[in-house]
Amino acid sequence: MATGSFHDWWRRIGSLSLTTAEWAALTTLAAHGDWTTGEGCYPSVDTIAETTGLGVRTVKRALHSLACSVGPGRSCGDSRCNHRGLLVIQKIATRYRPTTYALRLDEQAVQPRLPEVGIAAARRGAPRSIERPA
Repeated sequence: MATGSFHDWWRRIGSLSLTTAEWAALTTLAAHGDWTTGEGCYPSVDTIAETTGLGVRTVKRALHSLACSVGPGRSCGDSRCNHRGLLVIQKIATRYRPTTYALRLDEQAVQPRLPEVGIAAARRGAPRSIERPA
């Protein structure tokens, strides 16, 4: 996303259907990045965990889910991953520098997630339909 302002970024982040950990990690990254380009989001995992009050492992899982861009019908191997594709890794972490991310909040990435229906949802324990008692 090449253009944007402070309010535009927060409006787009607020319109996403994210888990609490993903939302907390994304807002912390957005607060540490460049508002005009969405690049240069640099806080370390420890900084995100300390700011949000989440555990380090939870933050790592949320960042993986936000940065994973596996297409539909394919799997990355993590059953808890939501494959959001909202982050792009600009620079891999080195010994003294954290990973640098870029936010990708274009119109295609901001589509809300629809609830699961069908056989796969029924296997996970979700009800197929709501039955009213007689």
